[in-house]
Amino acid sequence: MTALLIVEVAGERLGVSVDEVHHAVSRTSLQPLPGAHGAVAGFVSLRGRVATAVDFAVCLDLRPSAAAERGDRPAVVIQRRGELFALLVDGIEDLFEPERDPLDGEAVEGFTPRWRHLVRALHPDGRGLVAELDVERVLAAARRRARENEACPTTA
Repeated sequence: MTALLIVEVAGERLGVSVDEVHHAVSRTSLQPLPGAHGAVAGFVSLRGRVATAVDFAVCLDLRPSAAAERGDRPAVVIQRRGELFALLVDGIEDLFEPERDPLDGEAVEGFTPRWRHLVRALHPDGRGLVAELDVERVLAAARRRARENEACPTTA
């Protein structure tokens, strides 16, 4: 089994496969992007490269925490098709190596349909359960949502 990087997002402990992680940073300096909406929070500079900053809480339909108001949040950096994405989280805990197989599919059935689609597996650890996310599906859902917002803008 692959190790997971445990992150906190809006009070939830979630796991991202280390196979998908390019690197993690404890602080980012978020630069807003004019016209950005939905999950795209702006951009960050990482080791001389620009990365699109994606608010992981928005991708997961979670209410952003108070940490989301700060511009210096931790991030899990992934690379897709040569582009860097900084998935903004509230905290980065540690690596977790599951010692046994994940819970069976019935455990995931208790989730809403959206979460069932985004969660790859549930792993018990010493503090409860860790939902291992399918990052590709999370990003695809965020892209779909952004397109929907563009097609049907809301007015204040």
